[in-house]
Amino acid sequence: MAIAAAVVIVPLGVLFFLSGLVVNFIQAICFVLVRPLSKSLYRRINRVVAELLWLELVWLIDWWAGVQIKLFADTESFRIMGKEQALVISNHKSDID
Repeated sequence: MAIAAAVVIVPLGVLFFLSGLVVNFIQAICFVLVRPLSKSLYRRINRVVAELLWLELVWLIDWWAGVQIKLFADTESFRIMGKEQALVISNHKSDID
């Protein structure tokens, strides 16, 4: 079982590490080229690039696990989805999800 887990975890770790290096390279380029001109633009770019790194990890795990989300809502709730802020509480089907 440990070998099977390593076969999955090691490539994901290597991919995340290499993606982190790419993100750091982009951040370094922006630090040199953009930050002297506009600190606020540099911070916005940096925030987006760093967020993409973490979202990549979430997407990769979701893709690997084959996660599918089913949403059940009434017509009124469905109509306003995406137009206001909300807190979503998931309903679990098993102990490990």
